[in-house]
Amino acid sequence: MKKILSLVVILALLVGGFVVAEKMGYLSVLGLFKAEEALKIDKTANVVTEIKNISKFTTACYYEEFTLTQTKQSATTKKVNGMFSSLFGSKTQVLKNTDELCLLVKGKVRAGYDLSTIADEGIAVSGDTLTVTLPEIQIFEATVNPSDIEVFIEQGTWTHAEVSKLKEKAAERLTSDAKKNGIMEQAKKSGEEQLINLFKSFGFKTVMLQ
Repeated sequence: MKKILSLVVILALLVGGFVVAEKMGYLSVLGLFKAEEALKIDKTANVVTEIKNISKFTTACYYEEFTLTQTKQSATTKKVNGMFSSLFGSKTQVLKNTDELCLLVKGKVRAGYDLSTIADEGIAVSGDTLTVTLPEIQIFEATVNPSDIEVFIEQGTWTHAEVSKLKEKAAERLTSDAKKNGIMEQAKKSGEEQLINLFKSFGFKTVMLQ
């Protein structure tokens, strides 16, 4: 009987304490903390999604116009040199390269950050402060459109395959020149400034890039 009375008393105290706590607002404050924690988690998840959806963020472009030249022996040159080589030795060369192809190329290289590669843990939200660990700068593409390539000099006979191969070298030359002229460094410098302004437009007062 005493045990039952004790349990009843304890239960009454718990119920009473619950009612008092609710009236004094303790439970609402506790609930607010939980709501704020959930809101913080949701906000971080939303920011991660928004940033990664930007994907390839171009921060620097490089433009160049240059000529690319290819020479080769013509059919006649090969025939004449072949005849003299058979008579006087394999290294005998009477005629030099006579066929020449020169292209005038205009192209563009884009570089920047691929934000879709950022790990989820690389984006952190703390109040009105955003911290982002950026990936490495990369070349997105080197564009040499056919309409931007002009045949400047064409002497001799050139097949379509030979012309196409020279055009492929144009894209390689363009990428190499862009790197030599500092596109990666420029993309990083201007990119950080652009991203800080972009992320602040999300509502953050402080943006820290790592």
